[in-house]
Amino acid sequence: PYGRFARGFDHAHGKDSLFFNIDDNLFSQFPNNGKDTIQLHIVYYDTTGSWKIFYDAVGNSQYPIGTITNGNSHKWKDVYYTIKDGKFNNRELHGTDIMIINADAYNKMFHLVEITKLPPN
Repeated sequence: PYGRFARGFDHAHGKDSLFFNIDDNLFSQFPNNGKDTIQLHIVYYDTTGSWKIFYDAVGNSQYPIGTITNGNSHKWKDVYYTIKDGKFNNRELHGTDIMIINADAYNKMFHLVEITKLPPN
């Protein structure tokens, strides 16, 4: 069911990044400054290659979460990250909060990038 609404990279045409802006009203204060913890959920199609995720953190406007190396299973997969130090002050490129960057010449597909604010501890 995911492929119908998927988006992805087009390396041949220089389209190697996806940018996401979190609605500023999601947080109890803006900028968030690490007050609210969020969960980042990404659904991607597992083919060849790798990609990187960055977010606007309190101490770094382009904080790297990590590099995902695909396993070429040709199945839809999920990754989850808990972010406790998000500033989310639109300081990423193009005034956004999260970016996904292609790490090589292979195209990748994504179905979902979901943000969930977690309840306070």
